[in-house]
Amino acid sequence: MHRWDWILLLGGTIPYLIGFVLVLQILLQRSPNLITRARISALIGALLHTVLLSLRAVNNEYLPVTSLFEFTLLFATLFMMVSLLVDLVRKMPIMTIASIPLSTLLLLSAILLATAPGEHSQKATTLWSVTHVLISLGAFGSFAFAFVGGILYLIEQQQLKGRPRAELIGMMPPLQTLHRLIRVSVALGIIFLTLGGVIGYLYARTTEIHSNAWRTDPKIVLTTITWAAYGILLFASTLPFFRGRRTAWAAIICFGFLVFTAWSTIFWSPFHNYL
Repeated sequence: MHRWDWILLLGGTIPYLIGFVLVLQILLQRSPNLITRARISALIGALLHTVLLSLRAVNNEYLPVTSLFEFTLLFATLFMMVSLLVDLVRKMPIMTIASIPLSTLLLLSAILLATAPGEHSQKATTLWSVTHVLISLGAFGSFAFAFVGGILYLIEQQQLKGRPRAELIGMMPPLQTLHRLIRVSVALGIIFLTLGGVIGYLYARTTEIHSNAWRTDPKIVLTTITWAAYGILLFASTLPFFRGRRTAWAAIICFGFLVFTAWSTIFWSPFHNYL
């Protein structure tokens, strides 16, 4: 990490922290008029991190997906950009409100990863490996939107059962829309994860990873379990007794396991450890 990398990384994280404070004010002090400021703060942070990722790509001559730090930073940036786009196109400010805290946590974890010793992995600079990582990024993003949908579903359902806050309910889509968001996001995530797994398998077969040891790699085993869990969730979400609250909780729990799987690469995975 060079000096300008740190300046852009920290400089882009500060607007997210400001946005996080604004989100707390919106929720706790019932100040929905602050949503525009939160949007602007998040957009400034995402743009600064886009500049950082672009500079790393140009200077190092590889796509910035060759370490868990770069993967986390790229994911947080794209996730925030897409959330802002959904907010703008679908008139859903709640997407920005829900996405800023998650993106902020991801960025703080990226800062911790940036302080870890080591260089980027040469394993992730080939066409096959970069394609594998980018498709996996799509899976992670899809499951993240399912997670956000689950959180929003539980909040709105709780609001409707008690004394609903008009300013909060007014920013929420219907429960049916959130349930559909969860199901569609999970379905897309499974497709991306399946494609990523197939490409990862082909990459392993065409490189120096010719032994069978990769098949018992902890990251691959945990990812397979995650894939199966999301598949069960997608099927169960069509059943009447599992619709709604249970689907929302399942999306939240599965995403927590997915995050654990991603971070497990640091400690256990010899083939996916990019630190």
